[in-house]
Order: sequence, then C-alpha cells, then structure tokens
Amino acid sequence: MTANKNKTVIVSCEAGGAQILSSWIKNICPNNDYIYCLQGPAEAIFHSKLGKLCQVELDSIRLLKVPLDRIITSTSWMPEHERSAIAFAREQGVYCISIIDHWTNYRERFLPNHFWKDIPDDWSRYLPNEIWVCDDYAFAMVKKLGFPMGKVVQIENPYLIEIKREFDKIKLCKNFLKKDICILYLSEPVADDVEKTYGNDNYWGYTEYDLIRSLVEEVNSFPKKGINLSWRIRLHPNETIGKYEAFIRGNPDISISPNSDLLDDLIWADAVVGGESMALVVALIIGKPVFSVIPQSERKQCSLPHKKIHSIKSFREVMEALILIYPLKLIRSMKGNDDETGH
Repeated sequence: MTANKNKTVIVSCEAGGAQILSSWIKNICPNNDYIYCLQGPAEAIFHSKLGKLCQVELDSIRLLKVPLDRIITSTSWMPEHERSAIAFAREQGVYCISIIDHWTNYRERFLPNHFWKDIPDDWSRYLPNEIWVCDDYAFAMVKKLGFPMGKVVQIENPYLIEIKREFDKIKLCKNFLKKDICILYLSEPVADDVEKTYGNDNYWGYTEYDLIRSLVEEVNSFPKKGINLSWRIRLHPNETIGKYEAFIRGNPDISISPNSDLLDDLIWADAVVGGESMALVVALIIGKPVFSVIPQSERKQCSLPHKKIHSIKSFREVMEALILIYPLKLIRSMKGNDDETGH
C-alpha cells in the first residue's frame, strides 16, 4: 500500500448488506484501492465476487499508516461490527456512508442495543454522515421514521440489478425437464435474535423450528392426487448444515439445498416461500410467485412492503395457491408427459 494515497475502508458483516455493498464495488466503483474489514457471511460473499482482498481487523484501522478517505459500511440488526466502524468514523472525523439493505429495524441498526426498547430522543446523533437506501419503499420508511433527510441518498440496488441480469443469462442457456412443482423455502433463524432482543425466543409466537415442523406436517397431510410438490429448504448463511435433518429425515418431498449460489435455487424453483428474507425480493424481481408465511401472531407481521408478495399464514395455503397457479403443469404431470420444460 502506498503511504500517500487515501484509502476507503469497507466494513460488512451480514449477508443482505454484504450482497449490496459487494455488488456496488464490483459493478459501480471497482477501481478504488479499498481496505476490507469483513466478518461473518460477508467474508465469503465478498471473496466470491471480488477475489483476493486486502483485509484487516476493525481494531487495526487506527494503526494504519495511511490517511482514510471514507468508511463505507453495510448495516445489521444484531452484530455490532458496522456500528463499531460508524462510531470509529465519528470519533476520528472520517466521512462515513452506510447502506440499509432491508425494510426492518432502521433506527436500531445504528443504536447501541440497550436503546432498542426505548429509542432516545437524540437517536440521530448515532447516524453516519450519509445513508444510502435502495428503493422507494426504503426512502419512504426513513422519512416516516424521522431520519434527517439531508443525510439520505436513494440509489438503485446494484445486487438486484446484477442478479436479474445473471438470472436472465442463465435462463436463456438452460432447459430443465421436470414435472414436479418445485418450491424453494428460505429458512430464517429467528430464535436467537428474538431471544437477545426480548429475552424470550418465542416472543413472536413461533421459531424457525416451529415453521419447519409445520412445513413437514402440511406436506405429509396434503392430498397428493397424483400431484408432486417438491420442497427444497435453503439454509440461511448463519445456519449449520444439519440443523433440520431430524425434522425432514425420510421425507422424499423435502430436501436441503445443495447449492451455495441463490441463483441455482431460483432457476430450479417454480415458487419461493419464506418469512421476510431479502431473497424473497430477489425472487420477486426475477418473476417468481413469492409467499411470506408468518403464523398468526399479534406481535409479528411481514415487514416486506412489496405488494406482490403474498402474505399468508400457513404452508397449506401456499400449496393450494400453487395448484391454481400451475394448472397446465399439473395436467402434464398427472399424464406423465416428459416433455415439460420448466424455468
């Protein structure tokens, strides 16, 4: 590293923000001399898109013998990694930009966690110099929450642009012969985060384990009538491989995704189901039917504001809806027609 050139520090942790920030670097601003402070799922995401990186620990930034031009961070709800970087930038007088990647916990992303239950009046003092949001929904939400709008910049979502382009390219090159209705379920680990926030992992009235149990029960009890509904569970980056093995063992209609790349699962899927994962929005952008399944709860509703996402209460409703959405496919499936070409 040259001693006379200012550096931009990139700080990221969770998958959602890492996807957007890494795509922004890859496609919008690739030629800067970045220093990376990465943790958690962000490490694999950045390395897969950008190759070998100059990476340091966050605590080591102050020891660098180069002037810092700016710090750019993604944002997270639970991890403190990006909050620590924003605080460091504020202390050192370094210009700081943060990207908001979802549609939940906007103020909480910037606040020390002891403030989450009681947001202080001066909460905006914890904000960085500039905040990037990636669509009209997010812009409206920060405005409604009272963010200083002079700090807010709306950009196009570089990750969604990139994945839509890649999906269209792959779709043109591949044909899939399949008769099943293929349903991708996006698992989301909620119990630990809810426990840390509210002191009760069942505060919302369900956990991810309850959802998997419900999925298995609904699949087993759904009348077949010659129709094959094939479910694939895509694990969240924070989940371990065997997490749900005991729940689905011996069930031929439910499997764990073998794919690391979300695109491979989206190409396979006829429909996508989850709670409020960012990947639901990705599926929506590329034209898949999308369902948010959140059980009846007084304390939790789907936070995704996108009107084309079907918000329902059970997996059975998903299966009943898909039988109506894919009638031609079902007719061919029941006749055993091997010429069916899927997505």
